[in-house]
Amino acid sequence: MNSASCHKVPIILCADDFGIASGVSHAICELIEAERISATSCMVVNQPFQKHAQLLAPLRDHVDIGLHLTLTDLPAMIKNSTLSSGGKFHPLKKLMRLAFLHQISRDDVFQEINHQFTAFEQAFGEPPDFLDGHHHVHQLPIIREIALEIASTRLGGPRYVRNCSDSVGSILSRNV
Repeated sequence: MNSASCHKVPIILCADDFGIASGVSHAICELIEAERISATSCMVVNQPFQKHAQLLAPLRDHVDIGLHLTLTDLPAMIKNSTLSSGGKFHPLKKLMRLAFLHQISRDDVFQEINHQFTAFEQAFGEPPDFLDGHHHVHQLPIIREIALEIASTRLGGPRYVRNCSDSVGSILSRNV
């Protein structure tokens, strides 16, 4: 391979779960300020997210900020859906089973992802730099196709979607 055909691929060190808890959000801001990470992804479904986003917004020029698509364990933005029960997302194992058996509604997934994109955009005034998923849910059947469709229309510009190499067996064996 000659140098003309080589592409430089940046290594991105990302801290996930911004917005899950106050301590996590503060620690991520400290890591950004210390120039220890180059990206963070935000969970917009938790109540304290809007307050935490105010801490992160001034650091926007120093780090990529993504949407950490959340579809497990936490409060759902769309309360009555095939993704949740009692207003809370299903645990990962149940969501995986439902996704692989094609028992989640495409419309429910579409609405939930769009609501999370909108919450992110309201907090930061622009779309996320990238998309990934809590527990890698953005790679599950149905969710993957819809997440990519929405990302292609809502991200615009030179943005990216994180692709993880975890196999289903590895994820299940870790229980997360």
